[in-house]
Amino acid sequence: MITSFPLLDVFFTILWVFLALLWIGVIFVVIVDLFTSDDVGGVAKALWFVFIIFFPVIGVVLYLLVRGTKMAHRRTERAAGRQPFHEWFERDVDRTRSSGNTSAAEELERLTNLKDRGAITEDEFNRLKARVVGSA
Repeated sequence: MITSFPLLDVFFTILWVFLALLWIGVIFVVIVDLFTSDDVGGVAKALWFVFIIFFPVIGVVLYLLVRGTKMAHRRTERAAGRQPFHEWFERDVDRTRSSGNTSAAEELERLTNLKDRGAITEDEFNRLKARVVGSA
């Protein structure tokens, strides 16, 4: 696109970079969902993967149309499965905080270990970290 306004060129470049990153993120989410899905066999996973890699637009749109509802249900189930752990952890933090046995640094170290093991996500880690730091 040729324009006589350099600022417009910058805007379009930023727009295209944003759209490219968004597209890469969508492909990543679809591939992760494909390989974490228990209801699809190995051959079907391989075929979906090849289809998504060689025909990305058609493959991703078709995957979302065919398996989009199941994809949302799996995400909801995974989040609900982590909920009891978070409730236990928050009760434990409150109990420990009220007894005064551990410092904020020890709690942050424990949170970091949980995040490194994959027990909590980055967002959950940040929320719990803010709670620990805010109460210190």
